[in-house]
Amino acid sequence: METERGGLPPELMDALADLPTSAGLAHALRLEGLCGRHPEHAARLRELAAEVLQLDAAIAAPRLVAGYRLGPLLGEGGMGRVYLAEQVVGVRRFVAFKMMKPPYDGPVFVAQFERERQLLALMQHDSIAKVFDCGVSAAGEPWFTMELVGGVPMDRYCRDRRVSLDDRIGLLVLVCDAMQHAHQKRVVHRDLKPSNVLVGDDDQGRPRVKIIDFGLAKVQAEEIAVAGPQTGGSVVGTVEYRRIRKSCG
Repeated sequence: METERGGLPPELMDALADLPTSAGLAHALRLEGLCGRHPEHAARLRELAAEVLQLDAAIAAPRLVAGYRLGPLLGEGGMGRVYLAEQVVGVRRFVAFKMMKPPYDGPVFVAQFERERQLLALMQHDSIAKVFDCGVSAAGEPWFTMELVGGVPMDRYCRDRRVSLDDRIGLLVLVCDAMQHAHQKRVVHRDLKPSNVLVGDDDQGRPRVKIIDFGLAKVQAEEIAVAGPQTGGSVVGTVEYRRIRKSCG
């Protein structure tokens, strides 16, 4: 048997060397996939990746929040920002780190942010992003961490890859299956649109769907202890897609 280099089989050292050379989203997703396929070597893979890339130098003036080192901004919504982050205490992994942004820090908005976290934790489905951890920063900013999700918005995925009608229907079936799970938990998304449905490839090259951004979701069950403001008769969600949902009942 060939001698292991760096405490890893040669093929894993080669795979590690092939990772993107910057500490961004592409690197994080490739590393997480490699660790997922080889869990027995995950700790050493992460350790060597951090050494090779020198993540401390790659992320300018990194901020550390509760054991998470914040990296590049991945996206921004109405009330929060989502960062690529590395968990450096306990389990070592890359996650999506969502934090509230000012001026949306009053009690009403904090309750809505907390509702999103609780609803995500309530659901357990492969096509819905999973919640790992939550807390409040030293500066008083609520945050929670989620599964790091790769992919592009569903409409862009279909357009760029010239996806056939049958395969587009297949993607919609995956979305419907996830929404059925949410509805069985009495959770209504209320802002379902292509940009909130990310599509990528799994380890076998098959399309994988992830539904994100439950910030406007509503729970329809009194037994679920999710506090938060009620919208009453106000309009919520993206108007163009809200019209479609309303016309379809």
